[in-house]
Amino acid sequence: MLQKSSSKEVPLEIKNSLYKLYNSGKFELVIENLKSLIIEFPHSTFLFNLSGSTNLALQKFDLAIKNFGVVCKINPNLPETYYNLGLAYYLLGNIEKAIKSYKKALLLKPNYADAYCNLGMAQQVQGNFKEAISSFKKSIKCNPNYVGSYFNLGYLFKSIGKLDLAIFYYKKSISLNPSYYEAYLNLGNVFKSRGKFNSSIYYYKKAIDLNPKSYEGLCNLSNVYIEVKNIANAIKNAKLAIKIDKSKSEAIQNIGIIYFKLKKYSLAKKYFENAIQKKMHQNNLYAQLAHCQINLFDFKKGEKNLRISFEKLIEEKNFTPNMFDNFGQIFLV
Repeated sequence: MLQKSSSKEVPLEIKNSLYKLYNSGKFELVIENLKSLIIEFPHSTFLFNLSGSTNLALQKFDLAIKNFGVVCKINPNLPETYYNLGLAYYLLGNIEKAIKSYKKALLLKPNYADAYCNLGMAQQVQGNFKEAISSFKKSIKCNPNYVGSYFNLGYLFKSIGKLDLAIFYYKKSISLNPSYYEAYLNLGNVFKSRGKFNSSIYYYKKAIDLNPKSYEGLCNLSNVYIEVKNIANAIKNAKLAIKIDKSKSEAIQNIGIIYFKLKKYSLAKKYFENAIQKKMHQNNLYAQLAHCQINLFDFKKGEKNLRISFEKLIEEKNFTPNMFDNFGQIFLV
C-alpha cells in the first residue's frame, strides 16, 4: 500500500496514474513512465521515492538505494525516505546500514511504529534479542494494534525457547487479525515442539482453512498425524501437499516415514529415493533410505547411504533464517 503525499512539481493526475500502475503491480511500466518524468521534474521527491519503491518491488535493491539517496539529498527531513532506505539495505543484506537508516527515521519521527518494527527485525538478525524486543514493544506502544510487531515478538520468543511468550504474542496477533495465516501456522509449530499435538493439529487446520494450498501447513499437519499414529490422515495430508508442489521432498519423505513405521520397507524405500531425486537433500533422508535397504538385506547400498548421511551431517552448518514477511508498508513522500 502506498502512502500518498503532495508534490509541488508533479501534477495530481500524473501521480494518480502512477499510483494506479504501481498498485496494479505493473512495475516495469512505472519505471518506463518515470524515465521522462524525472527529466522533466528533476527535484521531485515523489518521483524518486516512487522509483525506489518500484525498484524494491522488482528486487533491484542497489537501484532503490540510489533512488532513496537522491531523495535524502533533495530533502533530508523525510522520515519515510530513511525508512524505505533501511528496508532496501535490509533486503540487500546490509544490516548495519539498515539499522542506521531506521534510527535516522526515528529521530525525525519518534512515534514511527513501522520503523521500530523493522529496526527490531534487523536487530534480531544480528542476534541482539534484547534490543529487538525493546524495538518491537516500542512499535506497539506507538500503535497498540500493530499486528506485525506482536507476530515478530512471537517469532523471536520461539527462536530463543520462551514458548509461553511466543504463544501469547502469536495469539495476540490473531486477536487483531483473525485471518493471519502465518500466526496460526507458527502456533501449530510451537505446540508441536511442546508435544501438545491436539493443539498443534487445531492451529495447522486453521492455517490450512485460510490457505488451502499451504504446502508447509499440510506437511506439518502430516508430521503431527505421524506422531499421533493417525496413519490415514498423515498420508492424506502428505498427498495433498504433493499435489500442490511435486518439486519438494518433505511430503514425499513423510509418506516414506509412514511406510517405514508400518514395516513396508519396499514402499518406504521408493518414497525416500523419490525425495532424494528432488535434490532437497537432508542427511536424515539418506539415513532413512539406508535403514530401508538394511531391512531389505541390501547391506552394501545401506552402508553406502549411511556413509553419505554421516558426511552430510558433518557438512551441515547452523544458520539464522531470513525474515522478510512482516515489514511495515513502503511509503512514498
